[in-house]
Amino acid sequence: MKMNAIIVDDDRPAIEELEDALAEAGLVGKVEGYTRAAAGLEAIREERPDIVLLDIQMPGLTGLEAAAELRRAAPECAVVFVTAYAEHAIEAFGLAAVDYLLKPVDPKRLRQTLQRIWDRKRPRMESEAGPPAIRLFGSLKVAGPGGQVKWRTAKSGELFAYLYLRGEVAPERIIDDLFMDGKTDNAKAYLHTSIYQLRKSLAATGLSEQLSIAYDKHSYRLETNGMTSDVERFEQIAARHGDSKEELHEAVNLYGGELLEGLGNLWVVERREHDRRHFTAMAGRLAQLLEQEGALRQALEIVQKQHRHDPLNEALALHVARLYVDLGQHRLADDYVRRYMQRYREELDSSNSQVVDEYKRMLR
Repeated sequence: MKMNAIIVDDDRPAIEELEDALAEAGLVGKVEGYTRAAAGLEAIREERPDIVLLDIQMPGLTGLEAAAELRRAAPECAVVFVTAYAEHAIEAFGLAAVDYLLKPVDPKRLRQTLQRIWDRKRPRMESEAGPPAIRLFGSLKVAGPGGQVKWRTAKSGELFAYLYLRGEVAPERIIDDLFMDGKTDNAKAYLHTSIYQLRKSLAATGLSEQLSIAYDKHSYRLETNGMTSDVERFEQIAARHGDSKEELHEAVNLYGGELLEGLGNLWVVERREHDRRHFTAMAGRLAQLLEQEGALRQALEIVQKQHRHDPLNEALALHVARLYVDLGQHRLADDYVRRYMQRYREELDSSNSQVVDEYKRMLR
């Protein structure tokens, strides 16, 4: 998912330079350029781009005048002034410009501006785009034009998830991981049957073109043709260590349960643990940021979600109790500690927990 941009500058070479810079930055997809402010303004009203890059000094309608009109007609557009002159900066920011870039534009500076706009717009864009079509956190769910995919057998659903997460895999490796030890002809037949059933399930919900099973160079692979998953997006954010609070919120929301919850096969265990650790780290960072901002109620929701995924964790139980206390809800804190200890005793057949003592010390 990328943003769209419109450039308005009376100098065609300047437009082309900006188009190249935007392409290199990687956050912008469709870009249109206009040398006349009036024509650019009309296009902006119709297309509602995410970003408008305006030159200030233009004949006829100036960039400042165009920005004033945009503020009324398309307030959701992020306006960035790109000009050779710095004297209009104060007036530009008075028109709610996101940034003010001087020519020649520094690519690093442009990238910072685009990233700031992207961070602000991403939650709305992804909300409008809808949830990922492929969901692997919690139970496996794949949605198509005909509704949710219904797997003909549990094994064909597992095979789909396996191919999605593993990429290109030789049949022998698939058989070893999913179909016993790979030493019998029955295992090979079972694999071929599961491939057939998987293709039929995808076709039944209109996904044959978007999701297909290819066999090439003695290996199977799942072609996704741009379809995204919750795991893909989650791991992208984790790889960047959660660049912003918005990204941390998104990652925590995407984590709807353990990867392929309920599936006990060894091939998924390592990836599951990897994602669980990332969730714990990102949720912890988000809760810390929210507490620092004084958003204790939101922080409580995040820590409670952490604790639901790790219900016997003593530190998380105490964290939830402390947040309740900080919110002045002592009765709820007492009740939370009581219910935690009840579960601890039932599941571990032990009362050897420090939570009650630590909680009492907290209240002193």
